[in-house]
Amino acid sequence: GSWLAGGGMNNGTITIWRTGDWDKHVTIAAHSTSVFGVDFSADERTLASAAADGSIKLWNVATGRELLTLRGYRSRAYQVKFSPDGQTLVSNGVEDWGAQRTELHLWRADRK
Repeated sequence: GSWLAGGGMNNGTITIWRTGDWDKHVTIAAHSTSVFGVDFSADERTLASAAADGSIKLWNVATGRELLTLRGYRSRAYQVKFSPDGQTLVSNGVEDWGAQRTELHLWRADRK
């Protein structure tokens, strides 16, 4: 791919670099808590992030602007992955921390 993204474990930021020259493209103040997972859509135009606050967010890679916030976990969201066609996003997270029950969620990712 053309991009590499990494999430901040303590500050909620996401940094995106261009892989051709390794220049920093943008740093996003993405979440108020740790970012645990990120994934690019197949066309590399959208980045999804999962965070400790239980939210999933979609980002415009070119501008760093937030496109959409999805809420589905009362505790933490750990990972996100786009389907190959970019229409669906799957996430996993903890719904009930006390019972340590994890859940998978499927989202329509074309609502951007």
